[in-house]
Amino acid sequence: SAAKVEPSSAEPRQGPTPAAHAGPAAAASAAAASEADAGGSGNTAGKRFVSATADGSDGISFSAGAATKAATPERPLVGSGGGTGTQGREQRGSGIAAAAAGWVEMLRSGRPFERRTAMRELTIAVAEGRPEERRAVLKSGVAIPLAKLLEDEEESLRELAAIGVGALAGAGGAEAQAAIAKAGAIPALVKLVQAEAEVLTQRAAAAALRNLAAGHSRNQAVIAQAGAVAPLVRLLKDGDAGTQTEAAAALGNLAGEASRGQYEKQVTIARAGAIAPLVRLLHSDDGPVRRAAAGALRMLATDNADNQVAI
Repeated sequence: SAAKVEPSSAEPRQGPTPAAHAGPAAAASAAAASEADAGGSGNTAGKRFVSATADGSDGISFSAGAATKAATPERPLVGSGGGTGTQGREQRGSGIAAAAAGWVEMLRSGRPFERRTAMRELTIAVAEGRPEERRAVLKSGVAIPLAKLLEDEEESLRELAAIGVGALAGAGGAEAQAAIAKAGAIPALVKLVQAEAEVLTQRAAAAALRNLAAGHSRNQAVIAQAGAVAPLVRLLKDGDAGTQTEAAAALGNLAGEASRGQYEKQVTIARAGAIAPLVRLLHSDDGPVRRAAAGALRMLATDNADNQVAI
């Protein structure tokens, strides 16, 4: 069950939050934050989009169509035009590549509202774009400025950066996961789940760690070594439903897969006290929370007799 799954799937394996999951939420949150910033009222408007979906799918999500409308009501997504076939793909890819270079520059040196705009646009490109568009965004070097913004002094920028990182990791595959880790995002994300950050920032950071860990053994080890397990276990107990979903899914992905080193990962998570709160979450009123907890328990129990007895 190592394949990446859509969030609406009932597969116990957590997998990454794909483009239609963490990505669109990022777009909506960033879009609303950008609009609120322009009006000088902060980013509270964006927070309404960061919640469980009405259809019951797990984690941070919402309608991709709503994201596009909220973000760019007067014009289509940059790079979404062009014809079909090879020529159309090349046109779309080159359009996104040109736009991505501008986004990277804004993330590096723009004012706060410009950075929000850049994160809004690049996240929509990742969430709703075709594979060649996602590759163009990744090749622009966006992972490095996004990782730096995870440590920005402004809370709203840290939140949006975490959402953007999660979207890129979820939609960009192993190449994106590796690039984000190389950019130094993992320690910064772990700090966000450890800190007394706002609920949505912690949720976005947990979702990003979930995506970075999904099916990526090296990232699983780096995330655990950075100290993510204990704060994720704490979020199982103290977080709201959306945060609990992401924390449980992240722990499930950190438990690894049927490969070398899985046993040690399972033991580390169990010793951090994850099993009891995960079992309690099986009785949650929230469907996505129950599914994420069940998936994490499955990963912890796989070929591990001690954990099976404890569960």
